Amino acid sequence: MEKAPSVSLRSTAPPNRGSGGAQRSTQDATVKAKRFAKKLRAELTPAEKKLWQQLRAGRLSGYKFRRQHPVGNYIADFACIPHKLIIEADGDTHFTEQAEAKDKIRSDYITAQGWTIFRCTNLDIYNNLSGTLDSLLNALAPLPRFGGAVERSETEGALPNFEKETL
Repeated sequence: MEKAPSVSLRSTAPPNRGSGGAQRSTQDATVKAKRFAKKLRAELTPAEKKLWQQLRAGRLSGYKFRRQHPVGNYIADFACIPHKLIIEADGDTHFTEQAEAKDKIRSDYITAQGWTIFRCTNLDIYNNLSGTLDSLLNALAPLPRFGGAVERSETEGALPNFEKETL
């Protein structure tokens, strides 16, 4: 999950003029995050593409996901909105001390918003996609559903048939 670059929490209104500056700054940041998320959807990494092929269109036991979903000023790799689950596919850049510190700040913010985070590595996706998807299903199973119609398939509880795809 990447933090949107140059997203400012400051209001664009001059100081001490009118009210609603805090609300406007949040709206500005949200608009910028949405624009950045749209750009990222067109630039998925190879690991994200491989995982997306298994998540899109309810292919994972009927669960529906969005890719590059904004949560505040942060962009989640994938999100299952009805169950408030975020999937983070971590590449090599996430394993430095500095990146881990940033990931913790981001994770703390996202969990404070009521989301659960499922982390996997790019190597998990490339070398054990079926196992990663099984773990994801196990993480989703106990999560409550937040509004909307039921999205699971008639074969609820059955493991999906995972197809191996090459990129």
